[in-house]
Amino acid sequence: MKLRIEYFDHNDRFAALLPREGAVVSTPTCADSPLRWHLVRLDDPLVYDAIEYTQILVASRWQDRAVGAREATSVFILLVPPSLTVADGFSHKPFLHAAWGMAHVVDAQ
Repeated sequence: MKLRIEYFDHNDRFAALLPREGAVVSTPTCADSPLRWHLVRLDDPLVYDAIEYTQILVASRWQDRAVGAREATSVFILLVPPSLTVADGFSHKPFLHAAWGMAHVVDAQ
């Protein structure tokens, strides 16, 4: 699944780095969050605070809407630095919560 992540709120400085598109590469389980997290590999890396990020983690902020549903959903955006990996059982705590976004499924055409 391919997603387009747009800025929604929480960090105006981060807004200039969005929108971005990327493919969901996994949905790893999180040891300390009940949310369903999606690891997204960005088509174009982003640079924030002098660090280049090629991956982000997103999870729906809305209880009644899932990432990947027909309707867009508001998501938490966590930055995955190159020094960290995300696998089943990961903790979300080491990842920087950069902003809230809106996740839209990009139609494969």
